[in-house]
Amino acid sequence: MKGIGLFFSPTGTTKKAVMKVYESLGLEGILYDLTEVNLRNEIPRIEENEVVVIGAPVYSGRIPALFEAYLKQLVFKGNPVVILGVYGNRAFEDALLEMKDIVGAAGGRVVGAAAVIGEHSYSPLLAGGRPDEEDLKKIGDFARGVERNLREGGGVSVPGNHPYRERKPRTPMGPVTSEACIQCKLCANSCPVGAIAYEDCRLVDETRCISCQRCIHICPVEAKVFDARVNPMVAGLIRDYGAIRREPEFFLE
Repeated sequence: MKGIGLFFSPTGTTKKAVMKVYESLGLEGILYDLTEVNLRNEIPRIEENEVVVIGAPVYSGRIPALFEAYLKQLVFKGNPVVILGVYGNRAFEDALLEMKDIVGAAGGRVVGAAAVIGEHSYSPLLAGGRPDEEDLKKIGDFARGVERNLREGGGVSVPGNHPYRERKPRTPMGPVTSEACIQCKLCANSCPVGAIAYEDCRLVDETRCISCQRCIHICPVEAKVFDARVNPMVAGLIRDYGAIRREPEFFLE
């Protein structure tokens, strides 16, 4: 089957889940990693016979605002769409409903939805190493259910609320860089919002940073840590959700 994959994945967990669905369905086509700034300037032409797989991390119960804006530019031609929300062991809240609404408004038909557990971008003490092998097996089984819906024309319902959870104003903050930095420019080149100065990777525009942790995860010398102001929130998440193993949820009806 012809396919197209679209995902935003600063730390790689969403990409891992999308790739598993894509491969399990045997799709052939282009995958767009929309974490890359330049790729978000390109709106793909979606052909009538293509299956579309869309994945996003969940930030405070919603999909990232920049990914929401991107999705609203897509045009579907009745295409079957699979949506995945990847969250760090707390809750996915309105993320799947938000994606489903955007897809429907753009002319697509959601034939499968999944809320997948991924290692929290702030700490490996929250769902560390996930999606793991057990999760990936379940995602593969989910893909077989999607195949049934593709054959039979079925759609799905997903949980969530209208209005969606409010996006609260974000306190400007960003990564802090130690003397270990070797100015390799990897973080500046990879930041999905261009918040890190290329001339000096220690300089960050905190008003642009979205706290996605991409720069911290990709730094080859571990020179970056996130602003300490986030520590109490992370400690609370670990206290409340660190010992829980949540399981992925799949929606096929």
